[in-house]
Amino acid sequence: MNKVAVFGAGSQIGKNAVLLFSQFGYEVIAFVYSKADIDKIPGVEFILVGPNDDSVVEEALEQARIVFLALLFNPNNAQRIIDIQDCVLNTVDMSEDLPLDKFLYMIEQNQNNSYSKQSDYLY
Repeated sequence: MNKVAVFGAGSQIGKNAVLLFSQFGYEVIAFVYSKADIDKIPGVEFILVGPNDDSVVEEALEQARIVFLALLFNPNNAQRIIDIQDCVLNTVDMSEDLPLDKFLYMIEQNQNNSYSKQSDYLY
């Protein structure tokens, strides 16, 4: 089972992750928040999710060996920062007891059209 769950697959970071993982032979479950972000890529299953779709997310996480969170935010938008924090904490909680190989995240900060990136392994 070589499945990767990519959250934020509609962002540029997420799209790049989806393409790279699929090119390296992984089956990708790509979570998007808008139908406009759904592309036709072989081996990629796109799932449209909303704020309270925990059961859909949990079901997909049970199939994945790797989880990748792609997060983009503007530091001047406090509500977006809170939403991102909730997303990360909920995903970590759901993933805690699963046999994952890797849990990765990348945060991209957009402030005045400049970007800074941070990425790390959570475990």
